[in-house]
Amino acid sequence: MMVWRRVTRKPDLPMFDHVLHIRNDFAELQRTSRQVTALLESEGLDPHFIRTVNLGLEEAITNVLKYGYDDEGQHQIEIALRLTASELQLVVTDDGREFNPLAQPEPDTGKSLQDREPGGLGIHFLRKLFDGVQYRREDQKNVLTLRKRLAELNP
Repeated sequence: MMVWRRVTRKPDLPMFDHVLHIRNDFAELQRTSRQVTALLESEGLDPHFIRTVNLGLEEAITNVLKYGYDDEGQHQIEIALRLTASELQLVVTDDGREFNPLAQPEPDTGKSLQDREPGGLGIHFLRKLFDGVQYRREDQKNVLTLRKRLAELNP
């Protein structure tokens, strides 16, 4: 007699936790994208989902690289990925100057580019790409958390 037992993961238990460390260098963006892609592909995630995640992650890291540091020194940026049965969570931690992107006013996307104040589109973009965006300052570091539901895996 053969018995099949289906084991269902609880949505909040991690399928994996992975941490990447990169330098504050634009050259690191491509390597990061390749690593994230390989990791998410190994879990069988949809290519469109993976592209969306990489696009948002690139935006978040680019903002840190462009605006986060007052010096030319080397800094480390940590990217923690946690995949559960229900969502992917990305946590970007940097030691740059304190900046809460969520405290910035929403851009007026109804105005033309010439009439609009510069800035604010990056966080607006992240809010559109991800299901949750949170910020906190902890131990002299910026911690940006991005959450994306795995709707295509959990209809």
